[in-house]
Formats: sequence, C-alpha cells, structure tokens
Amino acid sequence: MIRPISIVVPYILRDTDLYLWVQKRKSCDELNGLLEFPGGKIGKVESPGQAAVRETLEETGVNLEPHQLQKFKNYEFPIGDSDHLLLMVFVFQDIDEQFQQDGLILAQSLLSNLNQIPPNNKQIIVDLLEYFR
Repeated sequence: MIRPISIVVPYILRDTDLYLWVQKRKSCDELNGLLEFPGGKIGKVESPGQAAVRETLEETGVNLEPHQLQKFKNYEFPIGDSDHLLLMVFVFQDIDEQFQQDGLILAQSLLSNLNQIPPNNKQIIVDLLEYFR
C-alpha cells in the first residue's frame, strides 16, 4: 500500500545561501518535536497540489495557490513490510516573506543537525542544495 503525502518546502535564496522554512512537529509519535516542512495526507478528491495548499494553510496560516507551487520531486520510503510512503514535494519561493522569519534555517545547518529533522527529509534537503547550486 502506498500512502501519498504532499509537502511544501518554502525557501528563500539570499546571495548563494538557501534558507528553508521549517516548523516544529506536534504529534504523538517518534517525530514529535522535529523540524519539518508543512504537508500531509492527500484527500480522496484532492490533487497533490491542492493537498499541499490545504495543509500549508492548516499548519502555517499561509494561504497559497496551487499555481504558486513548483513540483520538485517524488520520494518513496518503505514503512513496514509492505507499505510505502510517497512524498510529493513542492517548492515555494517565498519572495514576499509570507512565512515567519524565525522558521527560516540555512539548509546546510539542517544537514549539520540530522537529529533535528525527520530521517526522510535528509535526501530532500541534499537534493534541494544540489538543485539550487
């Protein structure tokens, strides 16, 4: 069984530095307290872009439109014996700085503190750094 999840990675480029916006996860699982990107499950009648917009609004209060998102990449991770998590990642260049500034963290700093992010986010950050080089 594949469990699809839409994720939005808000970012700002300053000179050659890539800043990513993250939030502290509030959950009752092992990911509680980690820094993650806005996102969540895709509803039965939603496109991945619509789910990304809805989840971003619910989690951050920032109202985006699907056309503002750029599809980045899909990632598939095993969860258990036969289940897989399919992360559909979108990026959003936060030119107008709609997201709170205290959530912006230098991408390289996130990789330097892997214990602060969900394990599946490491590859996303590595790929984003390569993409924006």
